[in-house]
Amino acid sequence: MISKIFKLSMLILICSFMTTAVWAQEHKEEWENKTIDFNKVKNVAVVYTVGYTNKQENIADKEKLMELLQRKIIKAQNLPISIIPQESLINDVELAYQLNKSDTIDLKQMQVSDPARYEAVMKEWMPQVVDAILKVDIKQFGYTEQFVPAHEESYTDFETTHVTDTKYDNKGNQYTEDREITTPVERTRFVPDEYITYAHAGAEISLFAGKNQQLVWQLVDLRDANGCKVPLEMEERIFDRSVSQLIKVFKEKRV
Repeated sequence: MISKIFKLSMLILICSFMTTAVWAQEHKEEWENKTIDFNKVKNVAVVYTVGYTNKQENIADKEKLMELLQRKIIKAQNLPISIIPQESLINDVELAYQLNKSDTIDLKQMQVSDPARYEAVMKEWMPQVVDAILKVDIKQFGYTEQFVPAHEESYTDFETTHVTDTKYDNKGNQYTEDREITTPVERTRFVPDEYITYAHAGAEISLFAGKNQQLVWQLVDLRDANGCKVPLEMEERIFDRSVSQLIKVFKEKRV
């Protein structure tokens, strides 16, 4: 029984190591403008987009992702800047009227008759009322499956041999002692058709400053792992890291 448990444990350990080594992948990049004056960046609007497709996402997971975005980015703590949700600016009617300096555009009427165009105009004018825009683009989120056809694979098994040794005590009396010898053995096995599940999470977070929307900081974090991981938890770690790095940038750049 002990030898069977030992063999099973070793096999699980080896398979687990192989899975982690092959399927867990990360892609991380960070860039910042070394010359920008971050002292002028105080009010930042957050704009988010969802760029991922075909990752077997469902409505419930997408809602949880939006809640996570609200909690981790839009309501982030300890940031030395004021975070303003894009929706707040777009829906600020009084602000829209103040920005409307053209007689050819009636924003009040447009908001009722053509909400999509009204939203587009407000997004275009957004740089006039904030110091920077933080764009959060969800690049990937969810699960995918990959078909793996039937095949043979090699693995390491362990054979246990029982050996009886003859020994003598200090008085010359003979006695026997049993022991086990475990030996690794290479074997092959047939693996039928199967689907392997992968978990994905990733975001590109960019900070654009000034009325000309100059890119001043960007962080890309893409993660792929085996199906044991949870995309929402992976995305949360990405958001935590992104906010932490953004805080670091502002602290280093401000005097």
